[in-house]
Formats: sequence, C-alpha cells, structure tokens
Amino acid sequence: MKLQRRLQRVIAIVVAMSVGATISAAADEDVGEWSFVVTPQLWLTHVAKNGFVAPTNNVLGGHFATDSEANPIQDDFHSNSEPTHSLNQQWGVQLAAQKGRWTFALAYQFVDFGTQTDVIFEGPPTHYINQDLEPGDVIAREVIDTSRHDVDLATTYLFPDVIPMRLDAALGAGIKLIYTDAARQHTNLSPAAELISSDLGGLYQVCRNGDCARATFQYHVKSTSWMYGFTVPMSVVFHLTDDSTWLVPVNVSPFIGAQSRDDNDVAYNYKYRADGFFDGVKREDGTSFAYGVTSDVTLRWMFTDTFSAYLGMRVQYMKADGEPYLAYGPLIGISARYWPGE
Repeated sequence: MKLQRRLQRVIAIVVAMSVGATISAAADEDVGEWSFVVTPQLWLTHVAKNGFVAPTNNVLGGHFATDSEANPIQDDFHSNSEPTHSLNQQWGVQLAAQKGRWTFALAYQFVDFGTQTDVIFEGPPTHYINQDLEPGDVIAREVIDTSRHDVDLATTYLFPDVIPMRLDAALGAGIKLIYTDAARQHTNLSPAAELISSDLGGLYQVCRNGDCARATFQYHVKSTSWMYGFTVPMSVVFHLTDDSTWLVPVNVSPFIGAQSRDDNDVAYNYKYRADGFFDGVKREDGTSFAYGVTSDVTLRWMFTDTFSAYLGMRVQYMKADGEPYLAYGPLIGISARYWPGE
C-alpha cells in the first residue's frame, strides 16, 4: 500500500508538470508544429560501485572471533568491492514530443550487472576450526546480481542562439524512478566458512525481531530498492559547422530525492550499548535521503532532417545510505523524427 501511494503521488506530479508545460507552449506564439522523436540507445556501463544494495554482510566476520564477553569482533575484517564484468549493456529508448521550444520526453532503461566483494581477515594471526588465519586471508566472497529499471519523465525549454549559430541551451524539470532487484550469495568459502555455513544453513543472518532472539540463516537472500525524486535537466549544444550538421551536446541532470530499500530482515551489522554489551542487530533498509547526477558528452551527426546518430560518454553518480552507485562508459544511439502533418 505504501508503494502504491508513492507511485500515485509520482504520477500526479508528472501529470501536473505536463499539463502546465502544455498550457505554456500553447500560449507561445512561435510554438510551430508538433514532431515526435524515437531514440534507441545503448550505454556500455562499467559499474564501479553498486550503491543500490546494502554494504557486504559484516555479520559474517562475527562468526570467526569473539571478545571476552562472547560478543562478535568485526574490526578485524574489511571488504573490497569490484564489478564482475568490465562492461554491461544498458539498453534504453526515449520517446519525445516537440513543439516549438518545448520538449516532453519519456525514457526507459534496463541493465543487469554484477558486483563481488571479498571479506578479508585483517586481525593478528589466529587459529580457528583447524585453520590458521593470517592477515589478508579471504574468508568468503559475496556475489550480488542486480537488475535495474529506470523511468525518466522530463519537460525542457530551448533557448536558441545563446551565441548565434554556435551555441544553444536548454533547461527543464523532471522526475526519475529507479527500481532494483538484487540476489546475494556467498562463494569461494574458506574451510572455516564452509563448516559454519553447513552447520547454520547459510551465512546470512535473518532476524524477524529487534533482538534477533529467533534468528535463522540462509544461503541466498534478496534485496529490492526504489529510488525516486526530481531532476533538473540542463544542456548546452555546440554547433561545430555553420549548417549544424555536426553538434556537441553536453547534458547534466542533477537528482534529489529518496531511496527506499527492503533487505527482507537481513542483519548486516551488530549494535552495542555504551557499556559494551550486545544490543541487537543493525539493519540497512528503510528510507533515506538520496542525491546524484548524470552527465554525458556526445558528438551528434545530423545526416538528414529525419535521422541523426550520436556517440559519446556518460557518467552517473547516485548516493543514499552506504556505498554510492558509480557507473561510466560509452554511449551510442540513433534518433528518428516524424512530423504528423507531412
């Protein structure tokens, strides 16, 4: 129900923005004729950081060392994350309606990508379940496979000839909605981690209540995330030739909003009272403030009035709680324009 109410608010905002922009366009004396543009696009993304999921399960390190009060010690462990593939194919399509200086656009993108994180022992040499642990030993590797869906709606207004025959600019407003679905599992288990996983039924601790008194363990867990908010699309277009056959658009779209994440009761860390005693588990889900920016630079060739193609580079940074999302890579697309009146 909360999700339904959230989506209803988003839809209402989009409708209000579109209606207001349409009224403003109709009042413009130079609105011109309607035209429609379809743009398939491919972004080859290198996902350096996966900020749509919680950090690696630090509870795993607590299985290997305890203090004098039998509380888990986690300071002796750290993790590093890296992508499982150098590039991932993020397919997208944009539908745009243009009239005069106004553009109304709807875009959708989809990508599957993976990240992996090694849980590394960094404490003093120790002996645990017939295994000698040395600094730098990998306890286990967590693999996260994520599917991501993006929907963008935006209205922009063009300011032509900011520099006559050489530079145009545009400014707008929009909303962004991102949904991710992630599957997590541990691989490359050390002998000690393999034994613990077999005894417990997995290395993910799932706690339905706050004190984790009736915890269960699982081999695989899932996490979902909604990121939603407002964007401010801004762009400048440099004309490389007098006939505007070759263009260099530079686009920047800041984002501000929120992220709502559901980790299905997985415990990611431990909490302690001021006196040092165990005080339940720390979760990484819930709703938090989010912000980010998407920027791209492309070279576009207008080879006819109807068709154009572009090639360039895109960078995207998104941040809520925990690790940020960072992706970059080459961008390619082709646009086709249609005039209903012709």
